[in-house]
Amino acid sequence: MFQHSTQDDLYRSNDATDERLIKIERSWHKRAQIKLDSQRPDIQLDLQAPDFLEALLPFAHDPHYQHYPHALKLLILSAGWVIYNQKTIAIETEIICPSCIDLLQLGPRLSSASAATISETLADEAYHTLFSINMCELAITQRGMRIKWPELELTRHLNQAQATLSEADFKIYRLAFSLVSETFISDYLADLSDAPEIQPVFRHVVALHKKDELVHKHIFPLFVQQVVGGFTAQQTALFTRGIANSIRIFPMREISAWRIILPQLLEVFGDQSLLLPTQFTETGEADYSAMPEILSSIGIHPDAVLPELPVMSEPVTTV
Repeated sequence: MFQHSTQDDLYRSNDATDERLIKIERSWHKRAQIKLDSQRPDIQLDLQAPDFLEALLPFAHDPHYQHYPHALKLLILSAGWVIYNQKTIAIETEIICPSCIDLLQLGPRLSSASAATISETLADEAYHTLFSINMCELAITQRGMRIKWPELELTRHLNQAQATLSEADFKIYRLAFSLVSETFISDYLADLSDAPEIQPVFRHVVALHKKDELVHKHIFPLFVQQVVGGFTAQQTALFTRGIANSIRIFPMREISAWRIILPQLLEVFGDQSLLLPTQFTETGEADYSAMPEILSSIGIHPDAVLPELPVMSEPVTTV
C-alpha cells in the first residue's frame, strides 16, 4: 500500500475533486500560524507564574499535592509543561511526519494538490516540533529541572506495535494514529490556549498550534480517503484497531512518567520528606465530535470504535 511508486515521481494533474485541497494549499502561506513565529525565543520567564494548568495534572486533587509549598507546585507545573511538549514532539516525529512521508511516497497516485498540501502539513509539524523543543528548553533551563525524563506511554506503545507488526502493517497502524491525532482537540490545546494565568509565551505557542490543528482536522481525512479504499479486510481491521487504541492513548495522563519524575522533583526542591501523591486520574478529556463523520466517510462504522471502548489489546498482524 505504501510502496514507493515505480513510475516517474511526478504527481498526477489536479481534477475537480481536488478543488478543496487546491484552495487549502494556496492559502497555506497566509494561514500557517506556527511558522510565522518560530525563532528561538530569548525570553526570561516569570518564575512566580505557573507554566501549566494545575487542573491538567493527574494528581491535582491529591491531598499530599494540595499541601505542597507553592514553590514546589510551580516546579511540578513546569514539569507538566515539559511532559505536554514531549508528547507533542512524539506525536509529530513518531506519528504525523512519518505518515506524511508515507503518503508522499504514493507518487502519481496523489494529485499535485494533495502532494503540496501533505508537504505543507509536514512543514507545519516540523515547526510545531521546533517550538516544543524550544519551550521545553526554556522551562528546563530556567527552572533548573535537570532530571531524567522517562519514556512516555505513547512512545512505548508505538515501539511495541512496531516490534510486533510488519513494516507495511505498522505504516497502516501508524496512519490510524495520525488520523486521530489530527482530528481531535485535546483538553491540553483547548485549555492552555485560553489560560491567562500561565506564562504568556507558553499560552501564545499553544494558541498558534491550536489554530494550525483546527485546519489539519479538516484536511487529513482527505489524505486518508485516498488510501483506505485499497485496504484489504484485514488491513481495515488493523486500521480500525489503531483508531481505537489511539483514542485511548492520546488523553492518557502519563502516570508512569509522573511516578518517575515526582521523586526527582522533590530532590531538586530539597525536601524528600514530603509524601508523594497517591491519587491519580488516568485520562483527561478530548473532543472526538468530528470522528463519527470522518469514520463514516472512509467506510468504518463509528460504533466499531467510539462507544465504551474496550480494554486495550495488542495490535493484530495482517497476513
